[in-house]
Amino acid sequence: MPSLSFYKFEPAPGQQHLVLHIGKRGIGIEETAEYVPSDSLFAALVAQAALLEGATTALPDFAQAFLGDDPPLLHSSVFPRIGELLLMPRPALEVRMDATDQREAIGKGFKKLRYLSPKLFTMVCESQDVGDVPLLKLQYGTVWVSQAEATELPALWRQGPNESPLAWQQRVAQLNLWDIEQIPHVAVDRTSNQSVYYEVGRTTFAPGCGLGLLVEFRDETFRPRFEHVLSLLGEAGLGGKRSSGYGAFSLIQAAQPLASPQFGDADRVLTLSRYIPRRDEIGLLQDERAAYNIVAVEGWLLSPTLPPQRHQRINCLTEGSVLALDGAAPLGRIVDVSPAPAQQAHPILRSGLALTIPIRRKSDAT
Repeated sequence: MPSLSFYKFEPAPGQQHLVLHIGKRGIGIEETAEYVPSDSLFAALVAQAALLEGATTALPDFAQAFLGDDPPLLHSSVFPRIGELLLMPRPALEVRMDATDQREAIGKGFKKLRYLSPKLFTMVCESQDVGDVPLLKLQYGTVWVSQAEATELPALWRQGPNESPLAWQQRVAQLNLWDIEQIPHVAVDRTSNQSVYYEVGRTTFAPGCGLGLLVEFRDETFRPRFEHVLSLLGEAGLGGKRSSGYGAFSLIQAAQPLASPQFGDADRVLTLSRYIPRRDEIGLLQDERAAYNIVAVEGWLLSPTLPPQRHQRINCLTEGSVLALDGAAPLGRIVDVSPAPAQQAHPILRSGLALTIPIRRKSDAT
């Protein structure tokens, strides 16, 4: 497999924190998330490309490049990042901790776990026992990082020279990588002149923390185009409430790409993005080797020439899903989620293309 390019989303110039509003499924705007799903990022890129190309009655060329059987790139969801350390989604696999006392000590903590450091992520994918690995449990137990990787963390999360291991673990357990809060707002109704109170969710990342994106370029000639649109998106803002200053970011590419894992004779893959199977890929979900969760995606379309409208609801497999591998890796597909009846001149697209990594056969794992 080719290497994966790693892009870091840093605070915009003049800002100390990366601040976002990424809407979650619900009836209001008070809910927000700490990561950007791949389908949401793709929709934002297409909207930005439409503005750049001046496409108002047709799909921008940027989007049309993804409609065939050979898209120019595959990208992950945008995951939280601590310094240079990109947090990976918890795989839909057993987190092995063979010692009974260790499992009992964690107990319901397994249910909280959402993100793993790269080392722990690889160990879980290889079905290795993580029980003997000294851990740092961050963000109320939702993030596990191996202590060996702590040297890659910003200084605030590293062990001090005169700090005992226990004191260090207790201290960093109280530090937030990101804060999610509801910010009060008041709007004035233009007809009645009465004020209306509402709240908006806001995700604020700690200094040194932010977001990261992995991209597999299948066509290197498309890289400059993608990076240009992504940079413009950083200036315009990603997510909601951009007029309030949310969502702006600076794009920084890591100096060295990340090597894609090579797990030998793989018979499964794990998704780093949301995934919508093609018709000929449905059988992969029915295979006994598969393990996955499904999320319903609904929301509002974004178009420079159309009023806000709800797009059609679709179902996607979540990040961290495990799929059978029979031959080529599953690709997924782009779907049209245009409102019905359609009120626009071009399709409204959502990406279910899958960025995957191979997983070694369980019988081969050590």
